[in-house]
Amino acid sequence: MRESKGVYTESSCRNCEFNFGTVCAGYGRMPDGTDTYGVPIEKTIQTFPSGCEDWSISFEDFCEWHDNSKLKYDTAVTLYEFLIDYSLSKGITSRNQLEKEIVNDNNISKEERDMYLTRLKNISEEAKKVFLGKGIGK
Repeated sequence: MRESKGVYTESSCRNCEFNFGTVCAGYGRMPDGTDTYGVPIEKTIQTFPSGCEDWSISFEDFCEWHDNSKLKYDTAVTLYEFLIDYSLSKGITSRNQLEKEIVNDNNISKEERDMYLTRLKNISEEAKKVFLGKGIGK
């Protein structure tokens, strides 16, 4: 899951703004170092299952996400579920400790790290109650 234009979504060449139907119009890098620009979209889909470094959500997918509040809710719930499971699996009992662990975890990509830290920073009162109920305090 990656962030683009304030939306956290599963990234893919299929929902990338540079997917021009049959070819990629983005400037990512193929494994051989060449640009993705002009490469058949089916090849980029196979090469980059989660989109390349130039991935950005398409306007159409952004509008669909924006208009569908269930997707917004599901994204937040998915993030919170991960954070709670992560905390419990590592014996983390505080939000500060959780933030430090995420910052220092090399298994979490930069995009995911930013997403999790942003979600923790903007945690709602309702979500705080869930965290407290799971034994994860301030």
